[in-house]
Amino acid sequence: MASIDVIHTTLDIDVPSDSTTFTDVVESDDLVSGRTYYVICHALCEGSSDGDTFQWRLYDNTNYEVVEDSTMKREPATANQSQSYTFVGKIVAGAFAGGVSFQQKSPALLKTVRTSYVSMIFMELSNLKSSDYFFESDGVATVNDDVWMSHVGHTVSTPTSGDTWLVMGWVSTGVSNDTEQAEMRLQKEDVMATTVTPIISYEGKAKRENLNWWVCRPYVTDDSSTKYRVQVRDSADVTRNNSTDASSIFGLRLNAFENFAANYTDAATTTTAVSWQEIDSLELTPDSTNTVVAIASAVFEPEATGRFSLARLQVDDTTSPNSQPNTYESACSNDNGDLLPLPYVTTYSGTADTEATIDFDTKKTTSADIGWKEYTLAAFSTEIARTANYSAIASQTFSSGDVASQAYNSGDVASHTFGSGDVASEVNPS
Repeated sequence: MASIDVIHTTLDIDVPSDSTTFTDVVESDDLVSGRTYYVICHALCEGSSDGDTFQWRLYDNTNYEVVEDSTMKREPATANQSQSYTFVGKIVAGAFAGGVSFQQKSPALLKTVRTSYVSMIFMELSNLKSSDYFFESDGVATVNDDVWMSHVGHTVSTPTSGDTWLVMGWVSTGVSNDTEQAEMRLQKEDVMATTVTPIISYEGKAKRENLNWWVCRPYVTDDSSTKYRVQVRDSADVTRNNSTDASSIFGLRLNAFENFAANYTDAATTTTAVSWQEIDSLELTPDSTNTVVAIASAVFEPEATGRFSLARLQVDDTTSPNSQPNTYESACSNDNGDLLPLPYVTTYSGTADTEATIDFDTKKTTSADIGWKEYTLAAFSTEIARTANYSAIASQTFSSGDVASQAYNSGDVASHTFGSGDVASEVNPS
């Protein structure tokens, strides 16, 4: 039975540094030279000053180079309180030994940069059919307009009706205007309808920032050609607009995997409570024991500045991959018009014929009646669904006691008539 290979790298302790050069926080397991890996990364990061710009990035040790477009530069909304780092990209492993490092950098001595949580997965998809996934990226910087502009996109020309595609959109924004919102959305278009949620909106805190975000959503397709796009705009046409420095879109046909489940909800969930709220839940029972990948995102609607939200995934009531998200913030608003993404990715060991419950929980630190909307929760086994192969044609009828062990190539026809006791020495594979 075939599966996709997944490397999951995590951090479950605080790693502080005041180094003004990039230093490693955590490094993944070794990548295999020549293989292509699709990367989804989420981290919780902070700095000791709300007037300085701190940096985080991915470094590919197999090629001795920074992972393209992975650098985030952020001036913290509040000193010593965390916000999210995200990345969705692709790496072709080079000839040097090692993996990919998550790195951080302080702007000055005595200024502490800190990473308190990392969850990054590397998926090697060569066992999937090329029609079961897509990835597109664009690293050409473009100044935003006040109308929606399409960046990366992909068309699935002949989808199968009823299939579920999980699509992730990621954007890196250069902040040139710290008083206007930059906005990003996922768009799906087919002959029946166009959908344009989830939508996020964010205001930079300083003009020197470079911010990155991702959201995801499952889509059930019909049999018509379907376009998926990342679209971006600024909230107003002003003298100096923000820029889209890079973007990517990554899609997986969940039906390609042995087991999956996926939910999406547009409507908002609000509350005055400051305790954890379960906004979504699903159950998954793998047919075989294998690694399960779980991905989620939600949009936090703070309605004021300086409001924080946390987010976590729990598997059978235990936060996965570790307990750091229970106490570290995921997003903080710089403006009352912000709509902030809460991303999440993890893996766990799924046991054959044993149901696991996956909960997507959120929490805020204010008693204002606000909450979350446009949220996704999806999980899939890494075991690939088995399909019958009917490309070999064997037309021979065997008599009782005959043994057929011949391997036929696609399109071969077996036409020999065997007598009693004859043995064919080749085997017809699946």
